Amino acid sequence: MSLNNKELKSIAQIFTNALEYAAERLSEISSNKVCISDTSLKMIHSDDIPLLFGNNQDIISGTYLEFNVREDTSENSIPFNGQMLLSFPIESAYRLAAILLQDLTVPLNKMQSMTNSIFGELGNIFGTGFLTFLANVAEIRLLPSVPYVINYKATPILEFVKDKLGEKNCTLLMMQTKLEMEKQPIEGHFLLITKDYQNVIKFLDKMPV
Repeated sequence: MSLNNKELKSIAQIFTNALEYAAERLSEISSNKVCISDTSLKMIHSDDIPLLFGNNQDIISGTYLEFNVREDTSENSIPFNGQMLLSFPIESAYRLAAILLQDLTVPLNKMQSMTNSIFGELGNIFGTGFLTFLANVAEIRLLPSVPYVINYKATPILEFVKDKLGEKNCTLLMMQTKLEMEKQPIEGHFLLITKDYQNVIKFLDKMPV
C-alpha cells in the first residue's frame, strides 16, 4: 500500500524541517552556510535505487549510515528503519576537506588519506542531526549506525545501498536533496530511503505540522 499525496505532503514538511536543522549543524562545523534545495519525496521501487543519480559513473565520496528508531522497547513498539547516504563529487569532497582542515594548500595525495575520517564525521553530523530532529518532535528513541565511507563510482555505491536493504522487490519512501555551500563551489546530495513508510504516518500525530 502506497502513501497518498496528503500523507506525502505532511511527511515532506517534517523531513524538510529536519534537513534544515541538519544543514545548520553542518554550517557550524564548516563555518560556511549550507543550503538545501531541489528536495523531493516520493515512492520508488527498490530496483530504482541504482538509477537515482542518473547512471552516473563519476567518482564520489559517500558516507553511508543506517538507522533504527523505535517508539519504546515493548511489544507494541513501532519500527522505523532506513538508510542514508551523504555524497559529494570527489573534487568537491577534497575541497571541502581542505576547508575543514583550514588549509587549501594540502597536497592531493595527503588529502586522499584524510577524507575517510573527515567524511565519516561529516556524514555522522548531518545524518544524526536529521534523525535527532525527527526523534525530538516525534518523541521516539534513535539508534544511528557508525558511518561507513565509500569512495567509488556513484552507481556501484547505490548498488551497495540497494544490497543493504536485505530484501528484494519492495516499495520504498525516498527523499533526496541537494546541498550547496553559499561561499564555495561545493555541491553534494543527501539520500534517505525507508521501507517502513507506513509507520512514518503513525508518528505524524506526535509531530507539529
